Amino acid sequence: MATDGMSARKWLAGHGHQVSFDRIQEIRDKLAKKIDVLDETDPRYEGILEALDVMDQYIIQSSAQQTIGQDCPLDSSSLIPELSGDDSSPLDAAEKRRRFDVLLKTGRY
Repeated sequence: MATDGMSARKWLAGHGHQVSFDRIQEIRDKLAKKIDVLDETDPRYEGILEALDVMDQYIIQSSAQQTIGQDCPLDSSSLIPELSGDDSSPLDAAEKRRRFDVLLKTGRY
């Protein structure tokens, strides 16, 4: 299939919409395996690396377009639970003073 970036682009332009996403991923994985066994001095190395980059970009763009089209329901539920009125009864002046004194002495309630 692709031996450099240009041939990968041409192949994807001609076949990308006809071939399944899994097949494109399989081709990409084969390129990755091929580049793993090649030495960096091999003349094919740069071309295959570029083709791999083109395939990765195509896969990322295809994945992004698929997720954009999906409907995501809006969660408008409350982020924190509603507090009941029983927990927040008003304190009398003596209790307020006592708690304040404890806070001054210890730095915590």
